[in-house]
Amino acid sequence: MYAKTSMRHPGLSRVTLGVAVLVLVSMAGVSYREWWQHSRANAEAAQTREVVDSVDTLLSNLIDAETRQRGFLLTGEDRYLNSYSQTVQLVADNLAHLKSLLAARRGESANAARLDDLVHQKLAELQQTIELRRTQGAQAAVALLISDQSKRTMHNIRALGADIKRNERSTQSEASAEGEAAAQTALLAAIVGSIVLLFILAFGLEPFASPDPQAKRRSWLVRYGVAVLAVMATVLFRMALTPLMGATAMPFTLFFPAVWFAAWFGGFRPGLLSIALAVPAGSYFFAEPIGSLLIGRRDDQVAALMLVLVGFGMALLSRSQHEAVERAERAEDAERDERQRYETTLASIGDAVIATDAVGKVTFVNKVARSLLRAPEADLLGRHLDDVFRIVNETTRVRVESPVGKVLQEGGVAGLANHTVLIAQDGTEVPIDDSGAPIRSQAGHIVGTVLVFRDVTDQRQAQRERERHLLTEERLRVLVAAGAKIESAEAKFRGLLESAPDGMIVVNREGTIVLVNSQAEELFGYNRDELLGHPVEMLVPERFRAAHPRHRADFYAGPRSRAMGAGFELYGLRKDGGEFPTEISLSPLETDEGLLVTSAIRDVTERKQAEENMRRLSLRLLGAQDEERRRIARELHDSVGQYISHARLVLDSFLQKQGENGKGIEALAHVAENLDKCLSETRTISLLLHPPLLDEMGFAAATRTFTEGFSQRSGIQVNLRMPADLQRLPAPLELVLFRVMQESLTNVLRHARSQFVDVAVELDGYHVTLAVRDGGEGIPPELLEKLRVRGGGGVGLNGMRERVIQFGGRFEIQSDTSGTLVRAVLPLPGAQSAAPHAASGDLSN
Repeated sequence: MYAKTSMRHPGLSRVTLGVAVLVLVSMAGVSYREWWQHSRANAEAAQTREVVDSVDTLLSNLIDAETRQRGFLLTGEDRYLNSYSQTVQLVADNLAHLKSLLAARRGESANAARLDDLVHQKLAELQQTIELRRTQGAQAAVALLISDQSKRTMHNIRALGADIKRNERSTQSEASAEGEAAAQTALLAAIVGSIVLLFILAFGLEPFASPDPQAKRRSWLVRYGVAVLAVMATVLFRMALTPLMGATAMPFTLFFPAVWFAAWFGGFRPGLLSIALAVPAGSYFFAEPIGSLLIGRRDDQVAALMLVLVGFGMALLSRSQHEAVERAERAEDAERDERQRYETTLASIGDAVIATDAVGKVTFVNKVARSLLRAPEADLLGRHLDDVFRIVNETTRVRVESPVGKVLQEGGVAGLANHTVLIAQDGTEVPIDDSGAPIRSQAGHIVGTVLVFRDVTDQRQAQRERERHLLTEERLRVLVAAGAKIESAEAKFRGLLESAPDGMIVVNREGTIVLVNSQAEELFGYNRDELLGHPVEMLVPERFRAAHPRHRADFYAGPRSRAMGAGFELYGLRKDGGEFPTEISLSPLETDEGLLVTSAIRDVTERKQAEENMRRLSLRLLGAQDEERRRIARELHDSVGQYISHARLVLDSFLQKQGENGKGIEALAHVAENLDKCLSETRTISLLLHPPLLDEMGFAAATRTFTEGFSQRSGIQVNLRMPADLQRLPAPLELVLFRVMQESLTNVLRHARSQFVDVAVELDGYHVTLAVRDGGEGIPPELLEKLRVRGGGGVGLNGMRERVIQFGGRFEIQSDTSGTLVRAVLPLPGAQSAAPHAASGDLSN
């Protein structure tokens, strides 16, 4: 009934203390090694970012040089050449810097050499067109400008830059993974070491962690001398750690063990002496400024104050614990006497007796109880009563709460319900009745319980015989009076069940199967005899069975014909262990035996597979659509746009010649204006289909350009907010974010009637979030509910949702009279995230 106390051998405690010191040193070593690895990974990641930024800068400057070259070709004005020369110099500087970076990167020497050749080739082509414009006129220069060679060179530069960035991002990913692994290893070492130290301090060092009972018997010289030596040893140990920790790191932390040891060995006053020596020693040798008793940093001041306060508490605790040890020894003797008296009394009782403590753990078992439980005393003591005293209802097999639980909750005597069976350790079942009562302390608090029970097999058997006899007589009377009517009704009902196209299962209030049809046998793979009389939970997957009784009780509370599990995916369990998706309809059935529930069950595996195939086809169509948009946009930008530019140059040249005699100037000027509009529209269509900046500069640049153009075209103010240092994301992820933003703005223009729209991009280290909010009139509630369902709404909305779900993200729509919010949350590569899961269910409601 009472826990036993024991005193550990002092030698074992000292060994445990040595283990604790070893764990602490190991934690420091592992943390230092993993910190060095993490620093190296951060340096590698910084170099990768610098290379990627240099490649982007080089491409941007090349595009600027090409733009200024074309300005000179179109106008012939030398002012374009001044900015062109400056840009060419920037390209040369960028190229030199990038080559120096790539020279230090593993496996990038060949790419650096090829990039150097391509850039110089491109600059030579630009210079050649400028010379042709000067010497032969605009037509010859433009002819060279729109040649395949010029396009191919720029394409090769872009492709090579993309390869370099891809290699660097791969290297960065490896370095980040190594750094993350190092950080996780260091964290794991700290956590595991802390847990081990906590266990050792809590259990392994008791009573060594308590003050030494012999402390007051030692001479004052020994006790105070040990306090001084403990502080000196800590100073020397901290000096030895200076190469690893630095001169001023943790100036006071390591003195805590010295103060604790001095208090344990010598008592209260030697503990105070160790504090008085530790504070000036730490401030003089290890706190800034070193060599002075002043403490400059605020963190060090707080640490010194904590050393004084905690050390003083240790010293006080050492004195109080010494007195507590003496009281515990006296209490142990008294407890032993009282326990022997109680055990003798309980062992003499003829019924089975089990005693527990205040939390329900077994502290005493008499011989009769051990016999009924079929277990030795060693297997019972210390275990929770619910683990050894397993009782169930004899009929339903539902677990019955032990009386001890009621006693601990209510504080009074409690007994078992009728028809309770005890399941012994070897599986033997014994019908019992019992009662439980609280054990109270002198103050009236419950300190334990006592459970008394007995074998009632003989009484139960006699009762069953009487019940069986009465039941037989009653059944005979009922059968004689209504046999024909019952047989006719049963035959009709069974015929209806058998003719149903779905599997039909009839269940009573307790969840026991009372009727099934042949379709249900075929559906679940059981024979009829294997189902009748068994709980319906045998047809429910294991992970859903716990909720089954609650769902059944909810249905009986308001019985009506309805579909089961609306909004959930329901599953059934076959005899062979296989699961299959189902649709289930529930109907109440009033009978003489009470209310029954009829379940019509249909296997929808093929329909679910068809829906999944349609979703995959939709994603493939979206991918093909994106690729076609990219191709058409590139053709419009690189081919149609070039041809229109060439036509505009030729027309400008012709206008200059015609301007000399003044003939046809007005008509030709109108043609030139139309060509400019055509070129502008071509560029706009290319941007809407697939902006080149999305591939070349990334999502951030493409988004800024698109929102600016959208605002100019629509007159709607766009407020864009995104991190200034937003880096490139994986290309597929950037494409999803851009398409969601593009489709959302298109919907605002078509439907919202809003004067403004807010576009926000946020990163939290695990997810990237895109939110588009307008100030329009909102979506009607009935339409909003339809749009929130997967598959509801138009093609554009479903396309956005499927793109986000494909990446394991979350897509949301919120709307009221103040406007509409569209939010897409996608996990970043390599980050742990909680992807949305489809709601699931079972056969149980």
